[in-house]
Amino acid sequence: MYIDKKLFSEQVILQQQEMKNKQAALTILANELQRKNVVNAEFLPAILKREEKYPTGLALEGGLGVAIPHTDPDKVEKEQLGFISLKEPVKFRQMGDIDSYVNVSMIFILCLKSPDKQLNMLKSLMTMFTDTVTMKEIQNSTTRAEFLAIVN
Repeated sequence: MYIDKKLFSEQVILQQQEMKNKQAALTILANELQRKNVVNAEFLPAILKREEKYPTGLALEGGLGVAIPHTDPDKVEKEQLGFISLKEPVKFRQMGDIDSYVNVSMIFILCLKSPDKQLNMLKSLMTMFTDTVTMKEIQNSTTRAEFLAIVN
């Protein structure tokens, strides 16, 4: 098991979306989280600002790219993860190297209240990200049930 299914209880799982850029992808995901009362109105501006200073794009084996944006716990009302897969990748800056870019086709947005939980979640995600078969299955999933079965 990679991720506790409870962290997807609000089912903010958007698949095979067409987005022009990372801002559009993050906006639709954050708006859906806010609509479900997972985050407050400060979440989206905070995530966009943090992404500029501390990018979260990661290049994975198999030509896949993911991003794991997150921000301060005071913007979170309920612990949750959000997910979006994209039909065509969008550019994110590379984590740890703001001068490099990654073509991201999957975004896992973290809405966690505790730094300890955030660290543990990042570890779980990083473990999952090293499993190329699982990541390709996630990228190709088309239903929420299929996505949840894969990550669980």
